[in-house]
Amino acid sequence: MGQGNASDKTGSSNGKAWNYEDEVSYPFGYGLSYTTFSQTLDSLDVNLEDKTVTAKVTVKNTGDVAGKDVVQLYTSLPYTEYDKEHAVEKAAVQLLDYEKTGVLQPGESVTVEITADAQDMASWDSTCDNAAGTKGNWILDAGDYYFTVGNGSHEAVNNVLAAQGMTKANGMTDTGNAANVKKWILDTLDSETFAYSNNGTAVENQLQDMDLNYYMPDTVTYLSRSDWKATWPKTYKDLTATDEMIEVMKNDLVEIKEQGNPDEVTFGEDNGLTLASLKGETDLTNEKWTDLIDQITLEEAMIRTGFGGTSTKSIVSIVSPEAVQNDGPNGFNSYTLGQYANTDTDSADPYVIDPDDKNLNYKFGTMSNETVIAQTFSKEMAAEYGAVTGNYSIWSNLPILWGAGTNLHRTPYNARNHEYYSEDAILTAYQAAAYIAAGKEYGCIIAPKHFAFNDTEINRSGIATFMTEQKARENELRGTQASVEDAQTLGMMTTFNRIGCTAGNAHYGLLMNILRKEWGFQGLMSEDFIQDANYSVLKEAVHCGVTMTCNTGDSNMEAVTAKWNYWTTEAVSKDASMMQDLKNVMMWQNYALANSNAMDGLNETSQIKDVRTWYDNALTATSAVLALLTLAAAAMYIRDAKRRKNS
Repeated sequence: MGQGNASDKTGSSNGKAWNYEDEVSYPFGYGLSYTTFSQTLDSLDVNLEDKTVTAKVTVKNTGDVAGKDVVQLYTSLPYTEYDKEHAVEKAAVQLLDYEKTGVLQPGESVTVEITADAQDMASWDSTCDNAAGTKGNWILDAGDYYFTVGNGSHEAVNNVLAAQGMTKANGMTDTGNAANVKKWILDTLDSETFAYSNNGTAVENQLQDMDLNYYMPDTVTYLSRSDWKATWPKTYKDLTATDEMIEVMKNDLVEIKEQGNPDEVTFGEDNGLTLASLKGETDLTNEKWTDLIDQITLEEAMIRTGFGGTSTKSIVSIVSPEAVQNDGPNGFNSYTLGQYANTDTDSADPYVIDPDDKNLNYKFGTMSNETVIAQTFSKEMAAEYGAVTGNYSIWSNLPILWGAGTNLHRTPYNARNHEYYSEDAILTAYQAAAYIAAGKEYGCIIAPKHFAFNDTEINRSGIATFMTEQKARENELRGTQASVEDAQTLGMMTTFNRIGCTAGNAHYGLLMNILRKEWGFQGLMSEDFIQDANYSVLKEAVHCGVTMTCNTGDSNMEAVTAKWNYWTTEAVSKDASMMQDLKNVMMWQNYALANSNAMDGLNETSQIKDVRTWYDNALTATSAVLALLTLAAAAMYIRDAKRRKNS
């Protein structure tokens, strides 16, 4: 349309004026079928009081064979002078929600109703005043809002342009369907409807330090729809980190010191409770939760936060069981069905497997990856995947799966793209939420990862990721938000990369203020598989709500302190703030376990006992034999050396 120098050669692949046909093979959302369909947008209602957008769409199979179709609801937001002045960017169209029909026979019709979250069409304005008395807020601009359906984003754009009176003579690639567009008008800019999150927390800027310009003013120019030519992305080379940036990147942001009154923070009480006493209790305001966590000793809390790799390990004082974790985009792949399954037919566990079951050696890592699941545009399919995952979890005694990859496909060269759903935040959000919610029905904790902004595997331990807060909130974070607010996930994995200059497990604004306070996340949170203590930053992680690192070791303070020399009971017992942080993360970790299938077969009389399996005994015996052989070899070496010397 010639707007914002969009037809300039800047950004084109052939050095000529940018032309859609030369650049795009298949637009986002475009799909093929063995049959044909028609879609009619019958009605569209925006209800800001309920914070919903409701569309009714009639879908008809106009072809010769049966098939399913996807209804994709798109919106085009007003792009105003206010936006240009305040650096608020808008896409020409964006996916708002979607639903898939059942099988339609030739000639058959169905009406599909979509109720979308209106916040998904709100824009983050980092300059806007907010209810917290600071800056940063969700806004709806004054102006015309267009809603349409179409087979992909490009058809949606053409529909909107047609409704605005444009034709191919104006540069459109195809004639749009203006009849399939509904318009809604907002008279004045709205900064109130989404000023509070769903749980009543006032929203505000939390990620301003993700913008490189925060540390180095006027260094980076971000892409703007207002002028594609002048703002097209470029590589910034030979930049020198400022002293402030270097200080942050040292990962030493929290000091353990004498502060507060440690006597007011309770550990080691005897309240007669076990975690099974709160099995299925979802109300964290229940006083029993406080009484239970008061029973944990300071040492137990410090060990459990330090070592959480492969499993959460048990906590004897509250009879919190070990909960084994697994990682993978294709299902549980690390362990066979029988490795941790209960084969004791005399136990109270309702999910006991026959020790002679021929499937004990089966591994579940055979499912389609999440990119394929996203390509179906089927929440039902994602939910079925979640149900299968949950069912396997409950029989295999594997309650935690780090398996809902909610990062976005920001580049095709990211080696983890097979673990992530899509380049689109909405498709990612609702496929993941359906998957997680269905697994949760079986007590399986399917946890999103990597929170947040992981988009490269090269040097990802400590790489600094920069972007504006609007981009962060409307893309990567929106792709995870529904997993927390809608699906109520009980797990989350942090990321290897930095959030700006701050370690991913140490950014309070992201992990506490957005994830836990704005969104209301109450579950367990693990670091990614970071083994370097400089990046594990245990004291910072605990302060930011991380409930465990991914490190492993012996269950004692000596082993933990050997990894983090500042992590001693002598030091932490004088820091009331850190002690309370430990209480908080132990509450969240055990809340998640109490509401998972890790508690199956346990009751208030259950106890934790250390037992040695044949594997443990074999490993000990092997170690002893190797030690003796080493000593024998050393003795033989010394004897041989003496003989050579004497000769």
